[in-house]
Amino acid sequence: MFAALKMAMKYSAALPVAIELIEEIHKAMRDDGSISRKERSKLMSKFWKLVGVVQAPHKKSAPVVKTANTVQKKAT
Repeated sequence: MFAALKMAMKYSAALPVAIELIEEIHKAMRDDGSISRKERSKLMSKFWKLVGVVQAPHKKSAPVVKTANTVQKKAT
């Protein structure tokens, strides 16, 4: 239980998006538990939105790797 609360605090910005995704999954399920292809596409879109929210802090703090400048010789 403590681990769940710790994760909730760490990813508090992602919680509304995650809850929205869970609610959409419940709405999209048919009586037999399957999900139509169209609904799966919508759910995947919301999933990637959640991934973006989780990745955002890491992208901001990640060091930027600069590529080496290449010197081009002039054609003579």
